[in-house]
Amino acid sequence: MVFIRDNAAAGKNPSTELSSGTKFTYAVLASRELASPEQMVLQNLIDEVTRNLLKP
Repeated sequence: MVFIRDNAAAGKNPSTELSSGTKFTYAVLASRELASPEQMVLQNLIDEVTRNLLKP
C-alpha cells in the first residue's frame, strides 16, 4: 500500500511503475473478506484506486 500511496502522490500510475515481471496485486487485503463498516470504507477506497489504475 505504501508503494501505491507514494506513486499516486507523485502523479504516477503504480501499475506502470513496477519492475519488469512484477505483478500488481492487493495480496494482503485480498486474503480476507472486508465486512465491518470501517473495512467497507477501506474497500471503497481500494475500489476507487483500482478504477483509477484501469483508466486508459
